[in-house]
Amino acid sequence: MSVTRSICPDIYHPAVARDGLLTRLRIPGGILTGAQCFAAASLLHATGVEYFQVTNRANLQIRGLDADILPEDLQTLIAEKLISADTAVDGIRNIMASPLAGIDRTELIDVRPLVRAWDEYLIAHPELGVLSNKFSVGFDGGGSVSILDRPNDITLLAIADREFLLHLALGERGEAPVSVGVRVGLGGAVRWSGSIAPAGALGGRHAGRVAQ
Repeated sequence: MSVTRSICPDIYHPAVARDGLLTRLRIPGGILTGAQCFAAASLLHATGVEYFQVTNRANLQIRGLDADILPEDLQTLIAEKLISADTAVDGIRNIMASPLAGIDRTELIDVRPLVRAWDEYLIAHPELGVLSNKFSVGFDGGGSVSILDRPNDITLLAIADREFLLHLALGERGEAPVSVGVRVGLGGAVRWSGSIAPAGALGGRHAGRVAQ
């Protein structure tokens, strides 16, 4: 692993903090299986860290590491799909969804399949590794707990049972995305996100021009 000065470290590029190394496991959509929970707990045991911190994006943060994570522990995380085997894209697997996705009776679209599909898309497109580790995509199913106010670079808000309204971060970093008036069908959600994402390296306003 190589140490980074980034405030958004990933498992391959930990940051240096006052109490040791700091790193994060990206948890797409905040969704974990039982096997993944066991693998994550095993990582804590192996590193001697007592607990994870949960970030605003529902990622798992480990701090106070005094050494690199061992290769065999990394392989376990890869096998359980907690991290990507590609060091270039693991840090951009920031994918947000409502914490009630899939169980909210008021939602228009269950976005959990889109969370998985976008994660797979990122892993299959290492060229997107040029994006900042702050880059994030949100899928909002239109239910009772919205993520539209979260500062994702791209957010797709469900407005019908098979349709989204595209929102992009066009303002300052940390501001909520705004609608660009583009409707995206359910079947094209991942493709649209993939076509816009490269513009994220050039800034939100450029991405807005691409979308329009």
